[in-house]
Amino acid sequence: MKVLHLVSDFSNSSETFIYDLVVDMEELGIDNHVVTNRHINKVERPFSKVISFDIDHRNIFEKILKRGRRKLLNDYHVFEQKKLQQVVNDIQPDVVHSHFNYFFENIHDIIKSGFRGRVIISTHGIDVVNNKLYGQPQYVEKVYKCQQHDNIYFTAPSNYLKRKLQEIFGIAGEKIIVLPNCVNISMADFKEKEIDPAENIYIVNVGRFVGFKGQAYLIDALSRLHENGYKQVRLKLIGFGPLESALRQQAVDLGLEGAVDFKIDLPREKIFEELSSSDIYIQSSVQDEETGQEESFGIAVLEAISVGLPVVVTDSGGLPDTICAAPYQPMTQIIDAKSSQGICQAVVDIIESEHPPLKKEQVDDLLSHFSTDSNRGKILELYRGA
Repeated sequence: MKVLHLVSDFSNSSETFIYDLVVDMEELGIDNHVVTNRHINKVERPFSKVISFDIDHRNIFEKILKRGRRKLLNDYHVFEQKKLQQVVNDIQPDVVHSHFNYFFENIHDIIKSGFRGRVIISTHGIDVVNNKLYGQPQYVEKVYKCQQHDNIYFTAPSNYLKRKLQEIFGIAGEKIIVLPNCVNISMADFKEKEIDPAENIYIVNVGRFVGFKGQAYLIDALSRLHENGYKQVRLKLIGFGPLESALRQQAVDLGLEGAVDFKIDLPREKIFEELSSSDIYIQSSVQDEETGQEESFGIAVLEAISVGLPVVVTDSGGLPDTICAAPYQPMTQIIDAKSSQGICQAVVDIIESEHPPLKKEQVDDLLSHFSTDSNRGKILELYRGA
């Protein structure tokens, strides 16, 4: 079986999950090919069967050209159609797998040109719930038109994102398969996490410093904890992004500069080390007021669980799916989004609880829903039309 993967840039540092999928499918006997506009990180992520059109959409000229085509011509092609069609003709794939819902116009055209194989469009969040995109009627109309082809199916990592695909684009529920993301815990070192209130207690959060990640609520919650006598609590923010300066300034303004530690753009193995040396994981995500974006899933939450941390997530987007309705209270909790007081109370409940820490069998139970084997097996079924 041949699968042609459509990826804007292969392979972005933040899109390890796409690279891992391609490599895993290759090991399972699938003949994979990748078509991309920009082939990057070639040394760190080697893969030989990549066709690159060598177009850098970060280039200012390319950005202006792209915006002009969309605004003036209502053109949402990501790839130059003639080049993509030639690749399809040469490779003759059985399946086209689109990573992110950005290639709908290209896909519509290759189907019109005679492609009869199966098309899988894997959605991840920003490609669905960004109102800068779905606020454009022509964008919604074109996605709806594309999904009407009988051989197109969508995947969503959570029930939340499935609902959004139905609400925004009118996609029939039977065409959307909920396929939870898988988590690679090969670097995880599980330990039962005993919290000593007399020692420093470290809250940790992993995520880009952008609006919908909600780190500002974490910093505010830390201030509340200190005001309520829990001055031993510290906060580690692991990530990078445009709001870094604003978050640092917020910590200074609240007198917390010594209690908030920014860990910028750490490699994956270092992230696991920081998780293992922490005490509580909190995913403070919210709905972005400007774009409407929310978390579609939460891989970092699963990684935190894998090392034994108690986890607190907000009810934003698909986060509740990651902890399976929080069965081990208070070591797994779902709280209201945009509530610094809720975060504060959740931390106090964990610190003061007499409940034992998460056990290995409980962690294994939570993570069993998100194993690589399960994920890859379901993708193979999709490829084969099961």
